[in-house]
Amino acid sequence: MINPFNNPQYYRKKILEWKLLSFPKINFTGKSLACLFITRFCGVGCPFCFFKSAPSWRKNNIQDEFNNEGINKFIKFARSANIGYLLLSGGGEPLNKKKTVLKIIEESPIDRIVLVTSGNWAKYQNNTTKYIDQIYDSALKNKNNTHVVIRVSVSKYHAINLGIDCALNIIKTFEIKDYNEKIISLQIKTFKNDNTLKKLLSKLRIESINETTQKLISDNSILEKIIPEKVTIKLQSGLILKIGLSEVFESTNNPDLRDPLKCQSGIKIFNNDLKYSEKQNPSIIKNYDETYGLDWSINYNGNISIWQNQVRDTYKNLYEDSYQEILQTYLEDPLTYSFIHKGNNYRNKIINEVNPQAVLRASAIGLRDAMGAILFEEEKTRLYYTIRVLHDYLNENLITKNNLIYWPKDLLSLVKLSPKELKYFYNYSNHNIIIQQKEKPFNKTEWQDFLELIKFQHYQLNNNEIKSAIDYYNKFVDQKINSLNDIKTIEKNKTRRLIDRLMYIKKFENCEYNCNLN
Repeated sequence: MINPFNNPQYYRKKILEWKLLSFPKINFTGKSLACLFITRFCGVGCPFCFFKSAPSWRKNNIQDEFNNEGINKFIKFARSANIGYLLLSGGGEPLNKKKTVLKIIEESPIDRIVLVTSGNWAKYQNNTTKYIDQIYDSALKNKNNTHVVIRVSVSKYHAINLGIDCALNIIKTFEIKDYNEKIISLQIKTFKNDNTLKKLLSKLRIESINETTQKLISDNSILEKIIPEKVTIKLQSGLILKIGLSEVFESTNNPDLRDPLKCQSGIKIFNNDLKYSEKQNPSIIKNYDETYGLDWSINYNGNISIWQNQVRDTYKNLYEDSYQEILQTYLEDPLTYSFIHKGNNYRNKIINEVNPQAVLRASAIGLRDAMGAILFEEEKTRLYYTIRVLHDYLNENLITKNNLIYWPKDLLSLVKLSPKELKYFYNYSNHNIIIQQKEKPFNKTEWQDFLELIKFQHYQLNNNEIKSAIDYYNKFVDQKINSLNDIKTIEKNKTRRLIDRLMYIKKFENCEYNCNLN
């Protein structure tokens, strides 16, 4: 038969079109969680920040931050998706977008909204109190009895440009104002073994410290949202400070995988989070009434996916796609549904059969939001995984043999291949990541970044394939290179480029949105 992995997207698209998963899907009746990045801009400049978020560099562009229409669509989505917990995070600094934040708080049908912030808006006490008053007033107007948490990040990284005065101003506001604790509360987030917290506490009048550290507990009573560690401090004013402690994720856009041992610390932190905080299934949220919801990730450009389940050929976007369309996509695709159904260990096990470098790459990069996109960057890995899932569902009788008579012959031939035969075709196909890159219009800077990733062994390629990439690059440039060691990337905006490589905005069908892209 023709090697299906020579044209993997043809077969992958056909599988998606035929909607081969005919059995009943998991019914998510419980409250769901959403992590929403409303902007990519910040300006604090924390050196550990994966996004290297800079101050705003272009205005009114939906590639970079939500506009008012996008926020309206999110609020509609939140209602349909039964969102019970919203983490408003970054990316960039969400509280820099005051009108957007207040609108979300006032109009979203959500039980708990956590505002993750550096506190850079709290440099002056009067402005700090005014802003928190506005947040409180917006929460009071919410008909859903929303509880808002202001979670302030305190660390040596944030303190480089902010010091601790911003956090102190926020704490002082909560000490002097008589806010209803059922409406608004304060949390402090820091990293283990970070002495900045001690500096902050030395400036406060402390009555007592609960020295019993609570580990791996939820921060609310509706659904499981795990905090690795938590301590509680009572101030003399009566204010209770809940302090969460976690590890610093050692995320990086382009880890050098030629020596994987150098990446082991970051990989261990990433995998421990999956094991202990996510329980190896980051797509699912358990509610305390024994129901389940989904964990949604919503990017500043409107791209939406189930957490760590983003796949590049099924991108959905809030500007164009309804909740039902988005959910249906994830439940009908064997690739994405199997992750919801069976979790991280199952997915990694199958990918490791043919592409262990993808699993290493994803763990070493350590960007949880884009985990799926990194794992399934190669088109033929997507196809292999999809077929192997169909194998398993047939063996488990979730797809009945009777359904096979309706399948097209070429898809039927695929699932009849044994895992050994499938692996053989995968390994001897002529398709690879270089061919995928060639399908896009040539861009010198993008190719320099791509060749560096090849140099750092992000992909399984042989010497002839690497030579073909170099030859192709040399066809378009004046300054030729002889080997990957000759490649020089442009460092300016490199992080932003590599982020966009992972999280490029979905191509819209509607010109109204396409025309807004620069």
